[in-house]
Amino acid sequence: MSDAGRKKGAPRPVVVICGHCDSRVAADVAGDVSPRSDDPMDSYRVSVSTCPNCGGAIAAWQAIEEDHFANLLWGPATRVWPRPEHNLSDRIPTNVRATLEQARSTFQVEAYDACAVMCRRAIEELAQRFNAGGRDLNEKLEELNNAYVIDEQMLEWGHELRLEGNRGAHASDERVSREDARDMLEFTETICNFVFVLSQQFRDFKQRKESRKSSKPPPST
Repeated sequence: MSDAGRKKGAPRPVVVICGHCDSRVAADVAGDVSPRSDDPMDSYRVSVSTCPNCGGAIAAWQAIEEDHFANLLWGPATRVWPRPEHNLSDRIPTNVRATLEQARSTFQVEAYDACAVMCRRAIEELAQRFNAGGRDLNEKLEELNNAYVIDEQMLEWGHELRLEGNRGAHASDERVSREDARDMLEFTETICNFVFVLSQQFRDFKQRKESRKSSKPPPST
């Protein structure tokens, strides 16, 4: 809807990736909630809209941002329902995060073969980060498992990502399907989040526990 055709006071459309059809759309907001905050920069809103492409409902979250002219406006939208988008943590190394972002971008433009290749590349970059030995990604994945960087389930995922990435990269009549590309993207992001984010988060948790134990005074006698 144009500004001229929008009702006065109606929220501007929210640009978001639909969780039903995976299209990036400008969806008209049917309603939103923005809790009051003493500091405007702490404000956020959750909006509900309808995908103009498939008609599915979308819930999105936005934080307030300040532009170059000190105007406050709603920032980029993140889908929170259905299938919440995963924000890529800063703990994921820059090169791996950039590859994951490319994988997302290629999926959104329906370049599913390219998405598969980017997912494979992200896993290879993860292996390089841990100096995994081996002549190829197959052996590097086994090394990561032997070093307890990834578990047996993620090892299986990694091998499937490797094989599908090869299929996407090589000339063939076979194409990576939308469903397979979406699963690959979610598997790859889950592996990276486990290795770089949750594992470190657990180590931090253990360290805090040990620090509390060591700081306790000895029992009185």
